[in-house]
Amino acid sequence: TACEIESLESFHDFDLLFKVRTDKADGAWVQIRGGAVRFAFPSDRAEGWRDVHVTARGNVVEATFDGRPLRAETGDASPHLQSASIVLHVDIATRAHFRDVRVRARGQGP
Repeated sequence: TACEIESLESFHDFDLLFKVRTDKADGAWVQIRGGAVRFAFPSDRAEGWRDVHVTARGNVVEATFDGRPLRAETGDASPHLQSASIVLHVDIATRAHFRDVRVRARGQGP
């Protein structure tokens, strides 16, 4: 069994920013576009909180971990979904903490 925190709203174009601390590489990730795209958080066992920034614009979804690009993994869902929830996932064998989670919708005015 794992733990997931899923947004109540669906998002299409957005910026997602948060801090994460995890004890196991690839044991926690963020899932975008209904599972079409996933970014696992590396763990180098560094102390403190790490910054994650996910940007979704149209069919392009990119993420950074402390300013370094994260490799996207693709899932079963279509990456062309117009909008979908955002999921923070933690594996059962992993300890992860999240804080300062913010979502900013894009393209909704100036």
